[in-house]
Formats: sequence, structure tokens, C-alpha cells
Amino acid sequence: MVKGKKLIILLALLVLILLGAYAPNKINVNNFNPSPITFEKKDNFNVSHKTIELKFDESQKNLELIDIKKDNEIYVRYDNSGKMVYAIKNLNTNKDLILYKSESVFATALSGVYKDKLYVVETLIEGDKFISYIVLVDKQKNVHRYPLGTMNKIPYVYQVDNLLLINYESGEKNQINSYLSYFDMDTNRLDSITEEQYKINSSGTVTGNYILFAGGMENSIYYQVVEYNNEDIEKDGKSYLYKIDRDNKESIKKITTLNEKLIFISGDENSLITSDYMYEAPFYDSGKLYVKNKNKWLKTTIPHITAGRDIIGVEKIGDNVLLIYNNESYYLYNYESKNYVEKTYRKEDSIFSRIRVSKNNFFYLEKTNNKYFLQLYTYIDSN
Repeated sequence: MVKGKKLIILLALLVLILLGAYAPNKINVNNFNPSPITFEKKDNFNVSHKTIELKFDESQKNLELIDIKKDNEIYVRYDNSGKMVYAIKNLNTNKDLILYKSESVFATALSGVYKDKLYVVETLIEGDKFISYIVLVDKQKNVHRYPLGTMNKIPYVYQVDNLLLINYESGEKNQINSYLSYFDMDTNRLDSITEEQYKINSSGTVTGNYILFAGGMENSIYYQVVEYNNEDIEKDGKSYLYKIDRDNKESIKKITTLNEKLIFISGDENSLITSDYMYEAPFYDSGKLYVKNKNKWLKTTIPHITAGRDIIGVEKIGDNVLLIYNNESYYLYNYESKNYVEKTYRKEDSIFSRIRVSKNNFFYLEKTNNKYFLQLYTYIDSN
């Protein structure tokens, strides 16, 4: 009888092991229970700054800085005669090398430069649908267009090195599918990571799951899934945070249940940066930084991140230094020495482009009294 019980126990254990081996790869990680941590505010980090005045033709409207690849060259976008023009401007000769012109574009989700290739994610209107494309252009002006398909909204796109993470939705009538895909700019391949679905009820509420925003750095990709059970799509829903290793797209892990829906997510193996979606008051303290110390997560509130001043980008610009920014301020956080710098770069009487980052440089365009200035910052790692 004892031997029989032992055999049953062994068989039960074997079944559990086999079930574990073939279980779905969404793993609930229970150790994400961050403790508070305090960062000391400093006056400055090791950052050099220079201002360069730029010359542009008066016909070039709505100027936007895209990237800097050399000291004497910048990638820009501007409107000219109803067309959106992408060009490389030589700062020494003040001449433009026009790479690409587009027209009839409803919106541009993201543009940037990867390995001397300009990329543009643009959306056009066809009937009552949007259709989006990834456009790649090299310095020889060779243009390659890759369709993403039709969708209900403009896609959300976030670059993680060679990958463009693409979050979009499509559907008909009462059933909406949301997708998270990636486009590899090294192989020019578009692949799916995951998808979810919800239905719109007759009352206007929704039931099901919805993928909402994604981001990441280095080998880590984070994304959010919102679960609805006959609830309002704007103010209700339960949010979950997932993580993927970018070298293994099957390694999906559920990290935690969130207290709030997120409007921004990014991070790497040792840090996580979020901005809460604030539907109701209070509308402040919505930016959070989580850092990992051994196997424990710690949390701090990023000051002055509020609704309407949400985080829009984060990059790692030093071994342990993060650049976090919104449309008004930027922050440098050293999560090893536990200190930070906060700087407001916007002025009331000037117009600014969004911050762009290239390695340890970050920069933006400033327009003051009809003159354009390139503001260039370089972080100098003291290690």
C-alpha cells in the first residue's frame, strides 16, 4: 500500500513536470514588489553643451530634426510646396541632399536613422481605413517601401536598436484585434510578437484584451495588455505588464499587475520607466522609475511628470545613466550612484523640436526670432 502511494505521488510529480515543460510561456513573476528608493538631486552631471546656428530657406516650413550622424551633417524633415521632404543638411556648405519626398501622408508615426538608413513610418488614408508603410532610404536615395497593412488608427511605433516595435489595431464592426509586431531593419522582415482581441458590447462597453503601448532598450522589450470585462475602454480596465527578451521573441513573461494604465513604457534588464495614463485627478506624480538591485526592484517618482507632460522617450547614454524626457524637461538618472539632474529646456518665446538621441549625445532644434539653433549635449561618462 505504501509503495502504491509512493508510485501515485511520483506519477503526479511527473505529470506536473511535464505540464510545466509544455505550459504557455506567459509566466507570472511574483517578485515584482518594488520598495521605495530616494535619489539625490544634483546641479549637473558631466554634460557638455554647444549651440550651433543653422541656416534654412524660408520655403522650408515645419522644420524637424531627425538625427545627427556626423559633426557636420544633420538629418532633417520639412514641408515644401505641399510635400514632406527628408534631407541631409551639410553644416559646412549649408547645402541639402534630398533623400525622399512624400505627399498625401496623413501622419508620420516615427522617423529616424539606423546605420545610415533613413526610416519613416507613414500612414495614408484609403477610404475609411488607414494604411501604413515603413519606408527605408539609403544615402544613394534608393527607396524601399514595406506595407504594414490596413488599420483602424495610426500605429504606435518605438525603436529598439534594429527593431521597430509596432502596436496597432484593426477590425470590423464589433470585434477589434490589437497587435504587437516588429520590423527588423537588418533583414527587412516583419514578424508578429503577439495579438489580442476585444468586442464592443451593445451598451458601448468592451470585453476582452487590448495591447496598449510597447518599448524597450538593449535586450528587453516591455508591453502592456489591458483586460476589460464589460467596462469603459477609457477609464476602466485592468492592466498587466509583460516582458520579452528581444533575442527570443517566444520568451514572454507576465511581470506584474499595474495599478494604472500606462501611456509610456520602456526599460532594460535593470530598469523600467513608465508614465501613467491619468484619466481622473490627481494628475501629478505619474512618472515612475524602477531599478533592479540584485533580485529586488526599487521605485522612485520622477518629479514634475504630470498629465499632458508625460514621458515621451528614454535612452541609456552611459553605463548606468538614463536620459528621460518629455516635451518640456529632461532628466539624467544615475541608478548606481542614486542621483539625478532635472533641466527644463523649453522657453515660452521659442519653438522646439522633440529631443533626439544618438549614443551619448542628445539634441533638439530651437526656433527663436525666426532663427534656428541646434542645441547639442554630450554626456561624458566618468567611468
